[in-house]
Amino acid sequence: MKNRIFINMLPKNFQNQNIIKKNTLTSTLKLYTITYDYELTYYYGEYIKESYNNWGNIVDSIGVMKLTGYEKEEVEFNFTQLMSMYYLNTHKLSSYTLIDIREELIGGETIS
Repeated sequence: MKNRIFINMLPKNFQNQNIIKKNTLTSTLKLYTITYDYELTYYYGEYIKESYNNWGNIVDSIGVMKLTGYEKEEVEFNFTQLMSMYYLNTHKLSSYTLIDIREELIGGETIS
């Protein structure tokens, strides 16, 4: 009931304006494919070897990451933050080198 009261308080064309704004934002959104080289820590390298031998698959996909964003610099900054948080701070990787950032539209065509 509370949600209904809030919706009735909004202007009549709020939903249409919201859809238009969402469509303009998502039309400029791009998908970036980031490839990078990495050096595993000894412990994590052994863990990946054992998991492959035991289960037949690799437990982590390292080397390629896909991120969405509006600007290449924004995506590169987010990439470095993610790498620090999930791989360097957790001691899975000892280092990494960014190789390439490819930009695509969400529809799938490659830009650069």
